Amino acid sequence: MRGKYLEDYLESLDKEKLEVIVGLNNPDSLRFGFPQAKAMHPGLMPNMIEKTKHQDIWSDINSKKGEPGKRVAYIHIPFCKSKCLYCGFFQNFCNDDAENIYIDKLIEEIKQSQSPYLETNPLQAVYLGGGTPSCLSPANCTRLLQAIQKYLPLANDCELTFESRINDLSNEARLEAMFANGVNRISIGVQTFDTKLRQLMGRIDPKEKVIECLENLSKYDQAAIVIDLIYGFPTQTEEMIMEDLKIVKTIALDGFDIYHLKTHPNSPLQKAIENKRLPPAATMAEKAVIFAKIEEFLNNGEVNRLSVCHWSKNHRERSLYNTLSKSGPSVIPFGSGAGGNLDGYSMFLERDITSYMKRIDSGEKPIAFMTSPHWMRDLSGIVVRQIESSYLNLEQLTTSFGEEIREIESLLKIWQDRGLVTRKGDIYFLEASGRFWNANITQSLLECFQGIFSNISGKNLA
Repeated sequence: MRGKYLEDYLESLDKEKLEVIVGLNNPDSLRFGFPQAKAMHPGLMPNMIEKTKHQDIWSDINSKKGEPGKRVAYIHIPFCKSKCLYCGFFQNFCNDDAENIYIDKLIEEIKQSQSPYLETNPLQAVYLGGGTPSCLSPANCTRLLQAIQKYLPLANDCELTFESRINDLSNEARLEAMFANGVNRISIGVQTFDTKLRQLMGRIDPKEKVIECLENLSKYDQAAIVIDLIYGFPTQTEEMIMEDLKIVKTIALDGFDIYHLKTHPNSPLQKAIENKRLPPAATMAEKAVIFAKIEEFLNNGEVNRLSVCHWSKNHRERSLYNTLSKSGPSVIPFGSGAGGNLDGYSMFLERDITSYMKRIDSGEKPIAFMTSPHWMRDLSGIVVRQIESSYLNLEQLTTSFGEEIREIESLLKIWQDRGLVTRKGDIYFLEASGRFWNANITQSLLECFQGIFSNISGKNLA
């Protein structure tokens, strides 16, 4: 009987876990769809692999051709000029000597990765993140970007993103180094245009300087210019957020991303709130209301939605890395603190920069920890990609994974009754409330599919 295996799984959960999975039975699903937000990226927990096996697994994967399909690479630059109040990922302050040595080792890591696996499929996107890649000197930008062009198999239309900070982009030599060596997308962490709030959060430049810099970048006409905005900061009002959106619509940009604030437990921002040096950040209910108003403002045909959080103003912005990296393709990691996956094996590289460099010197891939492929990774990748695009196509899923997929319909019916999704044939579309709670919905779907197939098989497949 359809729904039996899902019913068995849900009945095995205690009340608290059941509410996390199914959500709250509240008529205001936008503000109170779930008891709390999913803290990190949705996904299923695979098994940890012993550290002694990391190098053998890495070598085995790279000794032969990999699975067909699209691939991307992530390159981590673990330096920042200053520590932003809201950031939970700070690693190292900029230091010229440390930067020079680090780029030497990073280029060596890229060289060491030459293999049959790497050459199997071209990279569709390369993302330089951090940290703050734009704090690199023009000379180190050139060295690193030329190594990427020389040693990595880039697709002809590879999206090469350089994550940046406004204060670094007034250096013309740095910009010329970026554009001369293949950078065709610049992602800038603006977060807000409001000068007082920017400075409160540790951003350096005032609104006028930010706008001037973005306008100047567009005149080069060499790359897609994309910015990040965040809503939910302490002291940030609805008026300030809407002013940010008005500026985004009028200035020369190719795209923008909008996220709600996530306060990391060890960040200076969270500590400042706990010590009452700052008022609390917006609650999830408050951010939900703001989210709905943002959607209302943007859903007028002037901009195009690429995914739940990503928007474009023209066809130049593809958001290719963001789309591909979340939906299953291999993400090849380089650099201290980088994360990625090859053929389902997930890994993070050494976060401590000294340990990272020592392991490069020894000829190792500096893997700090690794997990085995999850048995449901193919289904998981499709679910993540579809929900990122605000829908779930049951016909496509059943064709690929069997009629058992339709067990999930009883959960989707609950969400439909609560206004989180709307059904049109075999496709369920996220409503505004569903888009706001998209990470929770994705996680719930993955855990329920895992529960369904585990119950069908009669054993624990986690």
